[in-house]
Amino acid sequence: MINVGQNAPDNRRTEFVIAFMDNYKVDYDLELFVTTSRTTTVNVEVTSPKWTNPSVNEQFTVTAGVVKQLFIDVNLRLEGTVKESKGILVSADDEVVIYGVNKQTKSNDAFLGLPVDVLSDEYFAITYYPPYRKAQLCVVGVSDSTNVQIKLPSCSNCGKVT
Repeated sequence: MINVGQNAPDNRRTEFVIAFMDNYKVDYDLELFVTTSRTTTVNVEVTSPKWTNPSVNEQFTVTAGVVKQLFIDVNLRLEGTVKESKGILVSADDEVVIYGVNKQTKSNDAFLGLPVDVLSDEYFAITYYPPYRKAQLCVVGVSDSTNVQIKLPSCSNCGKVT
């Protein structure tokens, strides 16, 4: 008998590196949510190790069924087409799940954080079509000297790509 669920990749782990993408306004702070299904107390640390102004440096605990909400300065969000060190590191001493929200007036983006140990080297971005409607994607390198290659489909009416 094969147990297909055993050791399968999932979104519960102890280390995440995330970032928040650009949005068209700066009305509200960014939001990060952390929770666990563990019955023990889990210690969590959230930092911005390579970005200091503004910075994130939070330590807290979570328990099963409790969701911790953090507010992060909106200036830690990426802006435009950039390469910056605005990654946020989430570390825990036991498994947690994280998700983020980037809400502004008349705009709301959200994501489920993927742990570092389940990351791969090939992804597909699902965006608005046609792409001239300001489709976005964000890539976060979790290792030094990460090399990224982005392949865009051929499209005669796609507009400008930056």
